[in-house]
Amino acid sequence: MAARIAPEVMRDVGHLPVVEDEGRLVGHLSRGDLLRAWRARIEEEREKEIVFRLRRRASPESVGDPPPSR
Repeated sequence: MAARIAPEVMRDVGHLPVVEDEGRLVGHLSRGDLLRAWRARIEEEREKEIVFRLRRRASPESVGDPPPSR
């Protein structure tokens, strides 16, 4: 089962089994696991956005300076 559909499936279930291709149980996935992964991804995107904005502010083009001539 793809991780992107796990929240929908978990609406009425607390945990989902994690199995290898051969069917051997290797663990379980909880709602808390999904929330932690979601939170980490959101935080990562937030940090990327901060870096992007800082770089954009620092670039000469963003303050209206002409590009350096050669």
